[in-house]
Amino acid sequence: MSYPTALSPDFTRPHRFARILSSAGVAAALCIGTSLLAGCAGTTVDDRGVAMATVSGEVSYLARIAMPPKNTLTVRLQDVSRADAPAVDLGKQVITDAAGVPVAFAVRYNPAEVRPEGVYVISATLEADGRVMFRTTEQFRVITKGFPERGVTVTMRGPG
Repeated sequence: MSYPTALSPDFTRPHRFARILSSAGVAAALCIGTSLLAGCAGTTVDDRGVAMATVSGEVSYLARIAMPPKNTLTVRLQDVSRADAPAVDLGKQVITDAAGVPVAFAVRYNPAEVRPEGVYVISATLEADGRVMFRTTEQFRVITKGFPERGVTVTMRGPG
């Protein structure tokens, strides 16, 4: 005696066929739902209803000194596509009183402002007592042309 399967349904027993279809439908819905959620990972909606994406990682500096008290770390996502124009900020995160390095960051931005041919970088500045202690001195490219959106490692250097 053969039993019905999803590949060879037994049409003579409608309740079994319906159960097979029902199970297949649930599995398909789960697959589609999971795919949609995976595609939306890192995407949120701001207070105006605009879909926002996130670029994230860690910022650190190489000097072996403690993080200064009352510090402010500013991390920016910038469009540096045009060599003849200043960088344009697409997103910014300000972290106050960071305890030590590395410092995790997550900068939100509007993905509609990103062009596939554009050049985007993360820059960071650590200030304490009104003066710059550390800042990025090189480009840390992100988002387009194979550069990451997550797990970005940014290293700052002293101003001198």
